[in-house]
Amino acid sequence: MKPRNLSVFGAELGRFAEGHALEEVIATETHWIRRNLVMWPDIEPVQGQRDWSSPNLENLEQSLQIAAGNHVEVILTVRNTPDWAQKYEGSVCGPIKEEAFAAFADFMHDLVKRYSSPPYRVKYWEIGNEPDAFVNTSDMPFGCWGDPTLPLNGGAYYGRMLKQVYPKIKEADPEAQVLLGGLIMDCEPGGADPSISSPGAYTTCSAVSLTFLSGILSEVGSEYYDAVSFHSYDYYMGKKGHFELAAWNSSASTTGPSMTVKLKYLRATLEEYGVYDKDIFLSEGGLLCQEEYFSCDQDFEETKAQFLVKVYTEVMAAGLRANVWYTMHGEVWRETNLLAEDRSALPAYAAYAFMSREMSGARYVSEVSGLDGLVVHEFERGMTKIWIAWSRDGAGHLITLPQAPQAIFDLYGNPISSGDALTIGSAPVYFEFTAEVP
Repeated sequence: MKPRNLSVFGAELGRFAEGHALEEVIATETHWIRRNLVMWPDIEPVQGQRDWSSPNLENLEQSLQIAAGNHVEVILTVRNTPDWAQKYEGSVCGPIKEEAFAAFADFMHDLVKRYSSPPYRVKYWEIGNEPDAFVNTSDMPFGCWGDPTLPLNGGAYYGRMLKQVYPKIKEADPEAQVLLGGLIMDCEPGGADPSISSPGAYTTCSAVSLTFLSGILSEVGSEYYDAVSFHSYDYYMGKKGHFELAAWNSSASTTGPSMTVKLKYLRATLEEYGVYDKDIFLSEGGLLCQEEYFSCDQDFEETKAQFLVKVYTEVMAAGLRANVWYTMHGEVWRETNLLAEDRSALPAYAAYAFMSREMSGARYVSEVSGLDGLVVHEFERGMTKIWIAWSRDGAGHLITLPQAPQAIFDLYGNPISSGDALTIGSAPVYFEFTAEVP
């Protein structure tokens, strides 16, 4: 795995413009913005007749120009299928019929040609949003190319689409980077453990959907895409510091954020097909709170901040290209937002802002062993060593430091009195050392 010192910090944003969290994004070291906004049916409702004047595109074009002017990379997600191109009638989120692949390829060529050059400069294109979700006819914002009646959930069919679309994208812009549509990966290979009965947690999943990636790889191997993206959300469990994803048998006190176990499966699948050199994006994720089960109160907000730091730490440790938090501001979905509706900062935004600055230019070194009950990751930033530490089980554990740190910060960047020993709980703590740490 190659070490990363490029910024992984990113967020989904309803609108990137003045009055819509632009200032809050620029105030951080945010390098990535994802926009799940390009709908093929809106632009080409009739085959061969393109309309580039929709309000959505006007909003998008303003956002892209501002992002480019502020050196923010945009991941642009393209999804949905017009009536005339649908494989299954009425399935807007569903697959494109094979005879319309060429039309979609032509559309992507023109889309990339339009937005890859100044003043927009888009270089990252995500083909679909959670395409491994099962085909349905509801108006859903994801997928839904998954077909359990086909081998490997129909992933090979998506791969055949890539074979026609990828060359046309590269023809329009040789520098374009094509991402597999962010995989939802909603259930671990063996299915959810029925003994886990978490209120509100998604356990009625099907491991069949997980085979979609294998289907893609069986068709295209390591060709016709440049990177792989996936999604990962965890659920707040009603107590500060507690979260889990029952469908992956993961929790704060066992695996940590579920993205770690999803990533392990994803990498194993890629390696099974001889794919070792692709960037991986966590292109959507966050901590969900369901008000019908738990109060989304201050304890939740503080847990969200803790979770955010843990996820970004694990993302950097794993060498991922980026992590896109859903969402910075805009549409509120299960309280994942970092900014309140009035754009006031929630605790998770404060944690995000400090972490993005503190870890700017940092390179991952290794996990620190021998500290019972604690997760500790070490980074290097110039001549400074940084430890990020938290308790695995949420209980307080004493950390004995090898030397006096230069500084200690809580997850919001507030200084903590230094010393050679400190009790660490579920909230991550930063340690800075100026000398070599044994």
